[in-house]
Amino acid sequence: MADSRVRAYISMCLKAKALCSPSTPYCVMCSQKAAFELAICYRVGFGVLRNDEESRTMLNLSKKRREELEHEIFKLKQLRHGTLDLAFREGNFRELLRKGYIPTISFAPHYNEHQRWDRIELEYRREIRDMESVFGDTHVLVNSLKSTLSNILSSQGIWKKSEELLMQVLEIRKRVLGSQHADTITSMANLAFVINKQGRWKEAEKLFVEIKEMSLNAVGAEHPDTIDTMKCLASTFSSQGRWKEAEKLNLQVIETRKRMLGVEHPDTLSGMASLATTFVGQGLLEKAEEMFLQVIDTSTRVLGAEHRVTLMSMANLASAYREQRRLKEAEELILQVFEIRKRVMGLEHPVTLSSMANLASTILGQRRWKDAEELFLQVIDTSKRVLGVEHPDTLSRMSNLALTYRSQERWTEAERLNIQVFEAQKKVMGIEHPSTITSIKNLASIFSHQGRWKDAEKLYLQVIETRKRVLGAEHRSTVAAMAKLEAMYKREELETRRR
Repeated sequence: MADSRVRAYISMCLKAKALCSPSTPYCVMCSQKAAFELAICYRVGFGVLRNDEESRTMLNLSKKRREELEHEIFKLKQLRHGTLDLAFREGNFRELLRKGYIPTISFAPHYNEHQRWDRIELEYRREIRDMESVFGDTHVLVNSLKSTLSNILSSQGIWKKSEELLMQVLEIRKRVLGSQHADTITSMANLAFVINKQGRWKEAEKLFVEIKEMSLNAVGAEHPDTIDTMKCLASTFSSQGRWKEAEKLNLQVIETRKRMLGVEHPDTLSGMASLATTFVGQGLLEKAEEMFLQVIDTSTRVLGAEHRVTLMSMANLASAYREQRRLKEAEELILQVFEIRKRVMGLEHPVTLSSMANLASTILGQRRWKDAEELFLQVIDTSKRVLGVEHPDTLSRMSNLALTYRSQERWTEAERLNIQVFEAQKKVMGIEHPSTITSIKNLASIFSHQGRWKDAEKLYLQVIETRKRVLGAEHRSTVAAMAKLEAMYKREELETRRR
């Protein structure tokens, strides 16, 4: 469904037409028609607050009978799932969309830019409540609104609320449409994405595997929905450090997209960039660099230097340079990305802020503490204002600022900020989210450097136990935490001997 502001604008235009002073019989007829349509809007809560009294007022202006209004409401109640976008499911529109000629609309960046999050969520929830009271909770319009709101919340990093709405939609679509229906599978995919974002990778993996099998049976191995699911499944493998499995799936995705869309299609190039990221994870940095450069060269030539795929690949190449400690090259590259995004999208756009944070991290890696601190403070201030204090990206940047304090042995400031980040992450993401666990590890490191051995040990053991359970005993993050604890024991022993 369209943005809630479109519905509000339609209602506003109808009201202006219904209340105007008509000068001809034709204008009278148009005003009456507008009044009748506005009566429907007030009756169901379309673009306006549901109000039966206002609906009756507009019905009187329209010169229509109440039975005619109720007949229109009855027809709306008969709308079924899958009927809203039936014309766009197949044919030319679907083909053009698949080939990248029709861009999809995302409302979230605009809401970010205009800081409308609180208002927009309230408006969507009002619409859901109003329409649910008229049509019931299984109606297609109600569930379409819930899906849209869940996507908006997801893009804002409000995962728990998004998951709650998606669960409601999924249960209803399973019951009404069946588990194999395209809309049900889409809801499952959206839910898996949100679960994956919360670091619950095993749950997400299980869902994506199920969706992949459904898509294979329903539409075949080369259908865009199947390929998109395989790409998402590869992402969950990467998140778990299962690089070989991720590489294998990404290769399948790329080969299919090359054959179906062409070598130079944005989706093919994006798949190649994902594959290069798996090379970085395996330490195959030269191989990753070669592929990133290939993607950047093709994307710049075909899509332009300012296209999202070009900039994303440049940012990923900068990350590969950081892994190789080629920090000056990384800084130059991420600075290019930052300047382009700032010019094209504005300083306060989420992707510009992401580039700014990456630049600060690169400067931090060069031990330029003050420069990094200044940049982190700037990006955190903007992130709090634009994204919100508890947005995952804001918290990640605050965590990196705490790292600059630790690097300068400003332990009290580091501890205070780290605790603030941890409490927010625990509330927003949950205690077992990877970012929350990293914050616990960082706090343990601060305690360790302060000689608070027992406090540090308790936290390190908590990190190890959680990572064993969530990631496995042999995952590199688990092994790294165990090594940190062992190093602390040795340091504690040395300190004790010196005394």
